[in-house]
Amino acid sequence: MDIASAEVVELEDTGVRVMVAAGGRRGAGVESVLRAHLAASAGVPADDVELVHACPVCGVRH
Repeated sequence: MDIASAEVVELEDTGVRVMVAAGGRRGAGVESVLRAHLAASAGVPADDVELVHACPVCGVRH
């Protein structure tokens, strides 16, 4: 998470402040490295490796 690009939001009259940062759990760099490692292990081009993060039970990304 890039804290420099995060936004602090105050929740109305509660006095609670939260930090909001866009992005997923994994950065694009991490996915590229994982895809390259899997491709090398399987002996296929990295462009042929597709990472799917959906839960096999419910389809939601956890």
